[in-house]
Amino acid sequence: MAEKQFEDDDPMELVGSVIGIGEDDLEEMGLTFVEELARMDWSQEEILIIFSDPFYRGPHTVYRAKGAEYVKRLIVSVMGSDNPTPKPDGPGRMAEADTIRANSVRADFVPITSIKPAN
Repeated sequence: MAEKQFEDDDPMELVGSVIGIGEDDLEEMGLTFVEELARMDWSQEEILIIFSDPFYRGPHTVYRAKGAEYVKRLIVSVMGSDNPTPKPDGPGRMAEADTIRANSVRADFVPITSIKPAN
């Protein structure tokens, strides 16, 4: 791999940007997350847990803005009945989610709320 000297004004530097979203965008975003998790055979309860967990920023943004009842309605609109037959416990999808969380937080992790926008 080629090595080059670091430049203070490197055009390839990773820069985060905040974009504004509207009400329709929140609904579409929420539906997309629910559809994806439902296709992976997650239960309604498991999906609601993901939405309520601040670690999962996308789903949690919808949860914070609209609340648990709104998220439950999204889940029901995608998955059907709000009283589904519980699925048998598998190897533990929530344990898998916890493992993903544990393995993704590095020692030098900086919460996104502490990053200042570029001028």
